Formats: sequence, C-alpha cells, structure tokens
Amino acid sequence: METIIKTTDLNFSFGKQKVIDKLCLEVPKNSIFGFLGPNGAGKSTTIKLLLGLLHSSESNIHLFGKDLRNNKNEILNKVGNLIESPTIYRNLTASENLLYLNKIYKKETTRIEEILKIIGLWEHRNKKAKHFSTGMKQRLGIGMAIFHNPELVILDEPVNGLDPAGVFEIRELLLRLQNDGKTIFISSHILSEIEKLCSYVGIIKKGVMLFQGEINSLISKTIKYIEIQTNDNTRAIELLRKQQYLVKIKTNDILEIEVDNKNSFNKLISVLITNEVKIYDIEKKSANLEDIFINLTSN
Repeated sequence: METIIKTTDLNFSFGKQKVIDKLCLEVPKNSIFGFLGPNGAGKSTTIKLLLGLLHSSESNIHLFGKDLRNNKNEILNKVGNLIESPTIYRNLTASENLLYLNKIYKKETTRIEEILKIIGLWEHRNKKAKHFSTGMKQRLGIGMAIFHNPELVILDEPVNGLDPAGVFEIRELLLRLQNDGKTIFISSHILSEIEKLCSYVGIIKKGVMLFQGEINSLISKTIKYIEIQTNDNTRAIELLRKQQYLVKIKTNDILEIEVDNKNSFNKLISVLITNEVKIYDIEKKSANLEDIFINLTSN
C-alpha cells in the first residue's frame, strides 16, 4: 500500500521539553486517517512539523515519498490544510473569498463555482462570511484548503465547536473528498466522529505512538461482553462460573459476561437452556473507540 505521510523516529523538543519521541507515522494513500491523543500529546506539533511550520533537525519526514527538508515547495504544493479556525475575510462573500485566493493560485474562474458546489455553499455564494454559521465557515475554510486541488488535506480539529448538523455536513464533505481520491489526515477530540469517518488511526501520548493501524483491527482485539437477564440469576452465575466464564452483576439484575468468540457465546446459551434457565433479554457489548482511547491513554 502506498504511503503518503511517513515519519521515521521523529523527535522534537521545545528547549529541554521533549514533545515528540521517536514518532513513526504512516498514512496510507486515499485513507481518512484519525490522529488522536489527549491534550499535550504532541498532535499539533506533529502537524506543524508535517507542514514545515516547525523544523526537524533530521531528514525523517517524507510526504509523497520525498524528503520534506529538501523538497518543501514541491511537497506543500500538493498539500492543503485547515488548522482549527479558518482564515477568511468576514466582510467578503464566499465567492469573493475564493476569488481573492485565486489571485495566488491563478486557476480558471470556473474553479470558484466548482469549489462552492463541492462544499455545499453555491446557494450562499453571495452571502458575506460574517453572516455564516460556524459550520458554513468551516466548510468555506476546507474549500480554501482544497482550492488548488491538493492530494493531501491536513485538518486540525475541523469539527471543533460545531453542532450535530455542522458535524454531519463536514463528515459528508470529507467522505466526498476521499471518493475524489484525496488523502485526509485529521486531528480531533471527537472520538465518536473519528470512529464513523476514519478507517485508520494513530494514537499518541506524550509524543509516543501507542497504536497505529486500522480501527477495525484495534476494536477486534478488545474484550467483548454480553449482557443478559434471566429468571434465575443466582443459578445462571453458578452454572457459568463452573464453565470458567467471567460474570459480573450489574444494576437491574443484569449479568455481564465476557465472551471471546462465537463458540464461547453459543456454549453460554446452550449451558443456560440445557439447565432450564430462561433468558429474558440479551445484548452484545463491545468497546468503542472512546473506551479503547481512554484505556490506552490513562495508563
């Protein structure tokens, strides 16, 4: 699989304080990659290093297979970014903001209409940005980031401060961009959104990579549970513990039982039914990305 971003043993310090510690990052082409970590983990510093806003003393940052130190202009021409809040002119309309940007990139004027339609602001093209909702401003910011048709889009907290409708708008936009062949690298605190949007994640703490890979692979490694209600929980606990199941009693007489796989689940059901324990309700439970993130970063 082709890699768009690759860092090898990347280190960075502010004075004597080490912020990034031997960070090895690999972002596959045409993926939506979620970059996660608690406050102070080094996410923003990493992004600034990738964009050349901070400088590593070594040649260990590669984008599109090329060393960033020696190919900065060529590389950054293929990169668009939005770092937290978009830089837009509030007294200009959406069209005028892009027209001003086009003085730099010198694209065909049809590119303005194309971008406004991609980001869903064509109907609001003549509305001044100061009257935009937060979600509309974020969409315009992303439109400005992709105006020059970059292959890689780097976004730091793109849904920060958005209401649910705004979050949905940005998610749909990013999925469309991925379908257009772009690679998207996102830093975000909204883990539920990352789980819906991203296929790959990297989780860091104090500048150290704790996990990197596919979300499905991460979740599949976690312990799974079922919750059941029976007509005789005392009998159910006795039977299941004899079969080496780990059983916990939760509130409202619900039993939580660890199951490793389908065979373990089927055996559990068989044990209860064979011994005439009636099952009133059953529900599968598995850890989500937020549970895993807290478990990884709290140690």
